[in-house]
Amino acid sequence: MKITEIIFEVLGWIGAGLFLISYFYLVKGKWSSDAIIYHVFNILGGFLLVLNTAYYGAWAAVFINAAWAAIAIFGLIKKRRKKSLDFKVSKVKA
Repeated sequence: MKITEIIFEVLGWIGAGLFLISYFYLVKGKWSSDAIIYHVFNILGGFLLVLNTAYYGAWAAVFINAAWAAIAIFGLIKKRRKKSLDFKVSKVKA
Protein backbone atom coordinates (compact mmCIF):
# COMPACT_ATOMS: atom_id res chain seq x y z
CA MET A 1 0.00 0.00 0.00
CA LYS A 2 1.37 3.41 -1.00
CA ILE A 3 1.75 6.23 1.49
CA THR A 4 -0.90 8.26 -0.39
CA GLU A 5 -3.42 5.44 0.02
CA ILE A 6 -2.63 5.18 3.72
CA ILE A 7 -3.11 8.94 4.19
CA PHE A 8 -6.51 8.96 2.47
CA GLU A 9 -7.56 5.83 4.34
CA VAL A 10 -6.66 7.41 7.68
CA LEU A 11 -8.50 10.63 6.73
CA GLY A 12 -11.60 8.57 5.95
CA TRP A 13 -11.47 6.74 9.28
CA ILE A 14 -11.01 9.98 11.19
CA GLY A 15 -13.97 11.52 9.33
CA ALA A 16 -16.14 8.50 10.07
CA GLY A 17 -15.09 8.64 13.71
CA LEU A 18 -16.05 12.32 13.95
CA PHE A 19 -19.51 11.52 12.53
CA LEU A 20 -20.01 8.69 15.01
CA ILE A 21 -18.79 10.72 17.98
CA SER A 22 -21.07 13.66 17.12
CA TYR A 23 -24.10 11.42 16.70
CA PHE A 24 -23.32 9.44 19.86
CA TYR A 25 -23.06 12.60 21.97
CA LEU A 26 -26.25 13.95 20.41
CA VAL A 27 -28.19 10.77 21.25
CA LYS A 28 -26.72 10.65 24.79
CA GLY A 29 -27.87 14.23 25.33
CA LYS A 30 -24.34 15.51 25.93
CA TRP A 31 -24.57 17.74 22.85
CA SER A 32 -27.59 19.46 21.33
CA SER A 33 -28.24 19.75 17.62
CA ASP A 34 -27.45 23.46 17.79
CA ALA A 35 -24.17 23.06 19.72
CA ILE A 36 -21.19 24.54 17.91
CA ILE A 37 -19.05 21.46 18.62
CA TYR A 38 -21.71 19.24 17.03
CA HIS A 39 -21.56 21.25 13.81
CA VAL A 40 -17.76 21.47 13.82
CA PHE A 41 -17.44 17.67 14.15
CA ASN A 42 -19.90 17.19 11.27
CA ILE A 43 -18.13 19.75 9.06
CA LEU A 44 -14.71 18.20 9.68
CA GLY A 45 -16.05 14.66 9.33
CA GLY A 46 -17.78 15.52 6.07
CA PHE A 47 -14.71 17.25 4.69
CA LEU A 48 -12.40 14.36 5.55
CA LEU A 49 -14.80 11.83 4.06
CA VAL A 50 -15.09 13.95 0.90
CA LEU A 51 -11.30 13.74 0.54
CA ASN A 52 -11.36 9.98 1.12
CA THR A 53 -14.24 9.19 -1.21
CA ALA A 54 -12.98 11.51 -3.96
CA TYR A 55 -9.61 9.77 -3.84
CA TYR A 56 -11.35 6.45 -4.47
CA GLY A 57 -13.73 7.91 -7.08
CA ALA A 58 -16.88 7.13 -5.07
CA TRP A 59 -18.83 10.12 -6.39
CA ALA A 60 -22.17 9.36 -4.75
CA ALA A 61 -20.38 9.23 -1.39
CA VAL A 62 -18.56 12.49 -2.24
CA PHE A 63 -21.94 14.12 -2.87
CA ILE A 64 -23.61 12.92 0.34
CA ASN A 65 -20.62 13.83 2.51
CA ALA A 66 -20.30 17.27 0.90
CA ALA A 67 -24.03 17.81 1.42
CA TRP A 68 -23.69 16.71 5.06
CA ALA A 69 -20.86 19.18 5.63
CA ALA A 70 -22.78 21.95 3.84
CA ILE A 71 -25.83 21.37 6.06
CA ALA A 72 -23.58 21.52 9.14
CA ILE A 73 -22.09 24.80 7.88
CA PHE A 74 -25.62 26.14 7.42
CA GLY A 75 -26.45 25.09 10.99
CA LEU A 76 -23.34 26.78 12.33
CA ILE A 77 -24.12 30.02 10.45
CA LYS A 78 -27.72 29.89 11.69
CA LYS A 79 -26.47 29.43 15.26
CA ARG A 80 -24.07 32.39 14.96
CA ARG A 81 -26.78 34.63 13.49
CA LYS A 82 -29.21 33.68 16.26
CA LYS A 83 -26.55 34.34 18.88
CA SER A 84 -25.80 37.72 17.28
CA LEU A 85 -29.50 38.62 17.19
CA ASP A 86 -29.97 37.51 20.81
CA PHE A 87 -27.07 39.76 21.82
CA LYS A 88 -28.55 42.74 19.96
CA VAL A 89 -31.99 42.18 21.51
CA SER A 90 -30.54 41.91 25.03
CA LYS A 91 -28.59 45.16 24.46
CA VAL A 92 -31.78 46.95 23.44
CA LYS A 93 -33.64 45.67 26.52
CA ALA A 94 -30.87 46.75 28.91
